[in-house]
Amino acid sequence: LPGQSQTRRPVSTQSTWEIADCLNECTEWGTSFILDALAQYEASSKEAESIAERVTPRLQHANSAVVMSAIKVIMKYLDVINDNSLVKALCRKLAPPLVTLLSAQPENSIRCSQKYLLDRTETPRDSTTRDSCIFL
Repeated sequence: LPGQSQTRRPVSTQSTWEIADCLNECTEWGTSFILDALAQYEASSKEAESIAERVTPRLQHANSAVVMSAIKVIMKYLDVINDNSLVKALCRKLAPPLVTLLSAQPENSIRCSQKYLLDRTETPRDSTTRDSCIFL
């Protein structure tokens, strides 16, 4: 409800895999919500690699909300993944959708920039990997 703060339940390991399995079966907006839930999960390196592999195909989705949510998930887990070659590969995969979003309609460009900036202010950890990925 407007004006009321909403508390979010942490996502558990079991529910993470259950909702990740539903990605192929839900609508575009359902996919966007699932990706946002996956972005809240604190994953280990191996889990982050697996989640990133499942999310990567959503970078080519027609719906910009799905693409932005997929970018959010992958960027969150870039700092967690220990395999440098995978991080570089994910960064290369992130570049085309980011360029497409930023060169699309002005409202998409603004929303994409806002989402990135909000994510940066909400997560105070060291994000040098994510920043270098953006500016490849």
